Amino acid sequence: MPPENSECPPWLIGRGERLCAWCFDGHLILVQLDSGALRLYNPSALAVWLLLAEELSAQSLISQLADLYHVAPETVSEGVCALLDEWRELGLVGRENDIYRLTYQIHDASLECEEVSSSATVDRPSCNGSLIEHRITYLITLAVPVAIEIYAADDAQSNAIFQRLCTILDGFPKSKVMCSESSLAISIQGGTVAFSEDGDASRVNADPTEVIGQTLLRLLRLGYPGERIAATIHAAAAFNPATREGVIFPGISGAGKSTLAVALSERGWRYLGDDVVGLSGDGRIMPLPTAASLKPNSWGIFTRHYSALEGLPLITYSGKSAKYLPLATEQDGTSVVPLGRWVLPVFEPEGSLEVEKISPIELLQGLMEAGMGLSGQLSEGEVDGFMSRLYQIPAQRIKYSNLDEVARWLENPV
Repeated sequence: MPPENSECPPWLIGRGERLCAWCFDGHLILVQLDSGALRLYNPSALAVWLLLAEELSAQSLISQLADLYHVAPETVSEGVCALLDEWRELGLVGRENDIYRLTYQIHDASLECEEVSSSATVDRPSCNGSLIEHRITYLITLAVPVAIEIYAADDAQSNAIFQRLCTILDGFPKSKVMCSESSLAISIQGGTVAFSEDGDASRVNADPTEVIGQTLLRLLRLGYPGERIAATIHAAAAFNPATREGVIFPGISGAGKSTLAVALSERGWRYLGDDVVGLSGDGRIMPLPTAASLKPNSWGIFTRHYSALEGLPLITYSGKSAKYLPLATEQDGTSVVPLGRWVLPVFEPEGSLEVEKISPIELLQGLMEAGMGLSGQLSEGEVDGFMSRLYQIPAQRIKYSNLDEVARWLENPV
């Protein structure tokens, strides 16, 4: 059994037709291969999982776990029972006559991802036949040109989503080629948003955050047809021309990732994205250079360099306000770039620069807190490769108050 807090590489400890289990930095990770759902458990849960390689009663399981950690059985009893109940509900553990066993079936064939089809036509999705009042067309360039058409009804909710979606898409570089290999049509009406991705229609509720995320995920698929998407991360990203590598800045809203990415863009870095960043199956960054979201407290920092900021509209959503700044992107700025570093930013107005190396499990926890999704239909090898890169790529947590100071460190990290 692996020791607690060990920094050994990811170790595959169970594989089923739809489920894989890994020992990751002394913790247990369970991944549903068809949906990409990831569950992270502590070292005690890892020990329970490994003990269940044999059929055991609850009492025997509690006794063995207590012996392993040199504690009294009553110390672990409640936690073990709760864990067994959770895993039974998930269909991972079966029980018969108070004997527990893992129920997943070992399966040798890797799961393959379905190919994404490509088409040059834009099919307008229907929103219950309602009259469309607003329409806008974009022809953006990622790895390939993508045509986007947005239709919106003339009601308050539709207008709010339409305005925010358009300001975000304004950041993408526009294609110089007046044709596209792929297309995305979006119709917005009240509480419903309909997508047509190369003719494949679907609907989601019109929550602004969900609509933006759904749009960007579709653009990743359409804009990088030759790449497998391993994960999407709520993060900003920038490319350092000196090192020829990209840096991903995962973080929750308010962590300072957007401000940091814009500040690096001022210093000659290539801006790669602000909201959602894609990671390819081989560990490269898939840029989504949306307009950068800047909160009111950062406007004054960038107005001198970006004079257009003053005239941009204020967009309000989910109780927040921001201006969306389109940043100049080179024509090749939308090609995939190698990932050289993970940096979890923490903005502290009164603090000094602090750089802390973090462990793979701390990085994974930070990614999950920021918002990370593994793609559905991943193979065991692809999930294993993603987790291995959490060990291989340097990761730090940076607390900062001075943008120049943190930018200088990022240009020459120690």
